[in-house]
Amino acid sequence: MKTTLSIIILVLVIILISILGSFKETLDEGNAIKTKELISEDDFYYSVNAKVSAYTASVDETDDSPCYTASMTYICSEHKNIVANNCLDFGTKVIIDGTVYEVEDRMNSRYTKCGKNDVWYFDILLKRKSDAMNWGVRNLEIIIIK
Repeated sequence: MKTTLSIIILVLVIILISILGSFKETLDEGNAIKTKELISEDDFYYSVNAKVSAYTASVDETDDSPCYTASMTYICSEHKNIVANNCLDFGTKVIIDGTVYEVEDRMNSRYTKCGKNDVWYFDILLKRKSDAMNWGVRNLEIIIIK
């Protein structure tokens, strides 16, 4: 009886781990966007430790054309989960604090440290300055998706 119960519990734990590892449901609270991403072992590339700040599309935080990212993505008409980073190619997807973002912008060149043992820098795009200020600067592990 104990052996059967142990096997059942083990099977349930394996199923639960499988389900949690396969699907990632994220919520961007500041913009109420829900995203489901299927993340398989083949999609995972690597992770880096990073300092993550936040910015808004405004002239005082970007350049004189704040509605366009460095990749020329227009961002003022609809919200997209955009992140600025100097180490990754445009279009690379990353997971930051449970939310999937796409690299579509760049940061000041002083934030270009891309070595294996360096602390990387990411800057997430938010709609409101108050949200960006509340985000602050966080030290997080970033998952980079192929």
